[in-house]
Amino acid sequence: MMQPNRSIDMQALTIWQPWATLIAVGAKQFDTLDWRTDHRGGPAIHAGKPWEEDQIRPCYEEPFRTVLKQAGFENAKELPRGAVVARCELQDIRKTERLDRELIGPYESEFGDFSPGRYAWRLTVKERCDPPKPASGKPGLWRWTP
Repeated sequence: MMQPNRSIDMQALTIWQPWATLIAVGAKQFDTLDWRTDHRGGPAIHAGKPWEEDQIRPCYEEPFRTVLKQAGFENAKELPRGAVVARCELQDIRKTERLDRELIGPYESEFGDFSPGRYAWRLTVKERCDPPKPASGKPGLWRWTP
């Protein structure tokens, strides 16, 4: 007897806005974190729901403002929150001090914290979720069923 077609769970990573959208639109290829994982492959990028002043402020400063506007977001309030915004491929994780600086794009250093002791997660966008898929996020990597 055939089983009904079911969605396959995949790893997801919650990232605060506007950084989640910067990844989803391909403007940010590295997420800089203070931890690493051996996982490779996905994850889905989930835009966290909290919306604090230190997250909103950069949306109106350069280069964030220009990049978000080019992606179709005129106002920070338009950024999706509490939703999966992209499916990515985790290519590599390196300590920031061992990262080849030539890999960092024109705005990348503005979009991440590349200070020593952190990890740069290199992500390649496979699919932008348009519209974003509502989901509750969690800290760290977590299971998401599309």
